[in-house]
Amino acid sequence: IALHKMLFLLSKKEINNPYEIRIISMDNRGTEGFQNIVRLSTGKVLKREEMENHVDDIDVFINLYDSARHRFGCSGSIFEALSYVKPVLHLSNDGYNYFNTVERPIGFRCNNLNEYVEKMTHIIEHYTAYKDQFSLFRKNLLECRKEYAIENNLNNLRESFTF
Repeated sequence: IALHKMLFLLSKKEINNPYEIRIISMDNRGTEGFQNIVRLSTGKVLKREEMENHVDDIDVFINLYDSARHRFGCSGSIFEALSYVKPVLHLSNDGYNYFNTVERPIGFRCNNLNEYVEKMTHIIEHYTAYKDQFSLFRKNLLECRKEYAIENNLNNLRESFTF
């Protein structure tokens, strides 16, 4: 539903630059009839190799989970963004906000769907102006990866086991 709403709002914008929204997740319901959409899944989870084949040239991972979702955890998609070193555009929620901080931003946080679509539109229309910001996000993503790497957290992992 959120994807459909986002696409509806985006379709009302006058966008002159080309763009593509590539849906790698298995849920692409409600995307029919919208332009610039590439649906990779046929309602089934893609194999890891298939997903990886479609990630290289993606500029930004988008996530539409709002503040009611992932309050005590987070979507695995944030770990995909970390893994592939891809900046994120997301609605504010605890899971993404934990990683995308003011001190070390890894993407763009929006408070509502209207703000989200405005930011997406601005990125599309002024893509080259975001190159430096994308570079900073990628640098910060690499720092996050290092910080959360298993080898750097072995003591914490050992302490979490009580047996």
